[in-house]
Amino acid sequence: MGVLPKLIQQKRYLKFCYKYRHNLLRFVVDISGKNPTWQQNQLMIAMQQPSFRVSCVSGHGVGKSWCYGWFILWHVTVYPFSNLLLTGNNVTQLRKIVWKELADAIERLFSIYPWLEPYFKKESKCFYATGYKDGWFAIPATAPKNEPENLAGQHRDKYTVLCDEASKLPDDLIGVLKGALTGVDNSFAMISQGTRPNGAFYDSHHSLRNLYKTFKFDSELSPIVNKAWIEEKLQEYGGFLAADYQIKVKGAFPDQLEGMLIARSWAEQCSLNKVQHREPPGLVILCDISGYGHDSTVYLVAEVSGYEENRRLNTVELQIHTGVSKGPDRVKQIKALYLKYEHLNPTLGVDFQGIGSDTFDHLEAQGVPVEKVISGNPATYKERFLNLRAEWAWWTRDAVFYNHLSFKGISRNMLEKVYDEFGKIPYRITEKGAMKLWSKEQMKNIQGIRSPDIFDVYSYAMGMDYVAMDVEEQNSEHFNPTTMYNVILP
Repeated sequence: MGVLPKLIQQKRYLKFCYKYRHNLLRFVVDISGKNPTWQQNQLMIAMQQPSFRVSCVSGHGVGKSWCYGWFILWHVTVYPFSNLLLTGNNVTQLRKIVWKELADAIERLFSIYPWLEPYFKKESKCFYATGYKDGWFAIPATAPKNEPENLAGQHRDKYTVLCDEASKLPDDLIGVLKGALTGVDNSFAMISQGTRPNGAFYDSHHSLRNLYKTFKFDSELSPIVNKAWIEEKLQEYGGFLAADYQIKVKGAFPDQLEGMLIARSWAEQCSLNKVQHREPPGLVILCDISGYGHDSTVYLVAEVSGYEENRRLNTVELQIHTGVSKGPDRVKQIKALYLKYEHLNPTLGVDFQGIGSDTFDHLEAQGVPVEKVISGNPATYKERFLNLRAEWAWWTRDAVFYNHLSFKGISRNMLEKVYDEFGKIPYRITEKGAMKLWSKEQMKNIQGIRSPDIFDVYSYAMGMDYVAMDVEEQNSEHFNPTTMYNVILP
């Protein structure tokens, strides 16, 4: 068993472990001789807790790699038979940057506690307890492309996974890594710039933020970032609101990434809006039908007025039917929704493309007045938009931007789904200058964005005709514009 049992049995080592157990910050201050910045201090306090889940979106130069290096040293030397995995998109970068910080920290530790040096060894691919390379160690590693399972299989009572530049890691890899955290004191951390508006890292700061201790480290606020560098990047990136400046300096998921139609912050404002109509509104009911995979069938009831860039919309009711529902069930649901508002003379529209055509036919056969919604048809303004899908999406953008659309009353946890979809609509300009949305296949395969079913029904509502309600009808006891949010489970 080598010399290791001698270390464990030494009172000075046990005293060393007891002193720094659950106290990373004290370990760093005592041994490095430096006081961490307030940002590093926050991160270390969070990462010294047992079984932590930490996610930090960060600008450049705030010292996150320094924190990782010292954490690795603390984890291995203070906790016998612990395991740690450091992973990232580029293992060479891990060894060049984080492993270099670890080397400096090791040198400092051995200068203060020289008796520890024989018991720990650092190599380019492993930092381990002498004689226990396979059982007490930290390693930098990543999985080959499309083979995330290569990093599976670690199961220890004291086991930690550190993800560097986590925004660039595939979601399936992060899923595999988190799936191994079954021990009593297993921890997980992600640090990255916010380079994309989707994926596991993005979700940890948005829809899944209740599962993580989250941080946002702004380079402008860091005492170790040169202010001249800040000014240089401000000019280089094209101003404060530029996506690169938001990502690389502000440590933020940018308000609107290049190529996205709507900024998430614009959508968030819609939850506070109460839209006032300038003309008598009408009621529309829009249905986006799904029969495949993880897509949802969504029904929207909305109070609308005006047309095109002048359209105004208040959400009355929104239903999300998760999972694959049978055709007769969909027809029954839509018919019931129409009858609920029939006294207000609503206009009912069903996405006629794909599986929706069958639903349309059955509704029509049952005498329900229904309109076809065909977003693939030519646009009204052909020189500006490739098709109606792009045109209606643009009118939706205008309504969001000018506060002419309201989500008021939708429950907070469901609003996250709405915000995410509205903030993830990629588009481009064709060679002829027409605006075009990415296809749903491109969204999924290239950017990992799920089908924007909620956004779709709102865009349909932007293009749907309506019958204006009488003022007397609007003021009657029958009309209740109070927003409801119903989630229909499969």
